[in-house]
Amino acid sequence: MFDRDRVMHLLKMRIKRVGSTKKWAARYGVNAGFLHNVLMGNRAPSASILDIMGMEKVVAYRYKPKPGRKRKMQEGKYGTIYGEADE
Repeated sequence: MFDRDRVMHLLKMRIKRVGSTKKWAARYGVNAGFLHNVLMGNRAPSASILDIMGMEKVVAYRYKPKPGRKRKMQEGKYGTIYGEADE
């Protein structure tokens, strides 16, 4: 899993290999203005940009920690489970 900063870094590296934002957009059929907005952080990468990069967007959920409470981890059948620590 990658965070948005890592995805942006990988996108910028791919653009650099092609030579310019305009060349990358033309090569892959992406609107250059939209790509510019993505690179400036004004828009999230679209599904088509992610697809070109061999990626997809995944949404995740987690428990929200309560203020002042410690959290503990426990490996469960479905992955890591987070809960409140016994005091």
